Amino acid sequence: MRRYYKIYSEDGKEALLNLNYTGKVCWLSQNQLEQLKIYVKEEAPHSAKQVINFAKDRFGIYYTPSAMVSLLHRLNFTYKKPNLIPGKVNEEAKKLFSQELQKLEKELAQTDQLLYLDGVHPQHNSKPSYGWYEKGSKAILLTNTGRKRININGALDVKRLEITTLSSDSINAQSTLDLFKKWEEKYPFAQRIVVICDNVS
Repeated sequence: MRRYYKIYSEDGKEALLNLNYTGKVCWLSQNQLEQLKIYVKEEAPHSAKQVINFAKDRFGIYYTPSAMVSLLHRLNFTYKKPNLIPGKVNEEAKKLFSQELQKLEKELAQTDQLLYLDGVHPQHNSKPSYGWYEKGSKAILLTNTGRKRININGALDVKRLEITTLSSDSINAQSTLDLFKKWEEKYPFAQRIVVICDNVS
């Protein structure tokens, strides 16, 4: 306050409106800044420390974490996570299925067996996490090809909470029939085996 009062006393009100602060000169040259921007755009590093290491290894210049975060913001980058878009659920079909299932469960005899069938295809793939992306850009994460995967067809026994599975090269009519045979062997005394599955062909 004393400094402001002195400026006002010596040079008047207009002197208080002058902004003389220019900040520190950036340690990186314009060319180095462009290289750093390219690195962040291509790699989408998930921490400021990765960018710090890049600047240290490439240019021999060390930034503190807070200084690097400030630099990234000045270069128009933001820290965010890619959005996963869930599939839409048909609420009307869901409600109808629930009603039909409750009706079916009431009609089941003691000797009937109820199974829920579905196939799974485990594969090695990427999982989105936070990273530095240019503001306004879409955060896109490329996945691995789905051709090389494991195909497992199986069903859940809701009474015993047991799972019966069958691995095969592909899930098709023949592999599904093979799974049916396994159920016949597993439930030899069942008068009826009811299987609930999705609408896969």
